[in-house]
Amino acid sequence: MKLVHIQQALFAAYDIRNAMTTDDMYRPTEGESIGECLAEIINTLENLEAEIEKETEEYSYLFDTNHGELK
Repeated sequence: MKLVHIQQALFAAYDIRNAMTTDDMYRPTEGESIGECLAEIINTLENLEAEIEKETEEYSYLFDTNHGELK
């Protein structure tokens, strides 16, 4: 999975959260509220984003940043 895909999903989740009313956030689902479920989704996506960014940084030394080629 690419970082851009994680970021697109994360921004969509932020948009959904921002569009929800307080009542929406507390609407029950199977054992949790919709707000709690959305918070879990956002947390997971943020963790994936951080992990992919870290991996990218770890391997960036292999690439020539001027040409995108291996050194």
